Amino acid sequence: MYHYALWQAGVFHRDVSPGNMMWYRNGTILMGVLNDYDLSSLATALGPQGNERTGTILFMTLDLLMKKGQRGEVKHLYRHDLESFVWVLVWVSLRYKDGQLLPRKSRPFDEWATVDAETCRKEKLSFMTDFLEYKSFA
Repeated sequence: MYHYALWQAGVFHRDVSPGNMMWYRNGTILMGVLNDYDLSSLATALGPQGNERTGTILFMTLDLLMKKGQRGEVKHLYRHDLESFVWVLVWVSLRYKDGQLLPRKSRPFDEWATVDAETCRKEKLSFMTDFLEYKSFA
């Protein structure tokens, strides 16, 4: 909710990743926080508006992982941050089974963190088209 409010106010985060997410408990309420706005951009700033490549490759969107996205030719849109939230959810979900962290060789997305943008994009597309192969991890 606050992410959207900040976006509407002209503050664009552009680096949604687990390392930029925190939570705390306020009584019985669990509160999530998105931090690390140092790479964000402001709608009122002079200069380029959201075309610079920022973010963690593993959680970047398919659009931004394309060659033209890596060259800064794709304007960063709100839906790109939303897609990054989805990739974070998928990544976290496939790292654990029954509340336990899986061994490194059993975590399918971990290797994506070590590849270039184009390879990461291909792996994500493969994941979406061959999802049932990953079902054994869930």
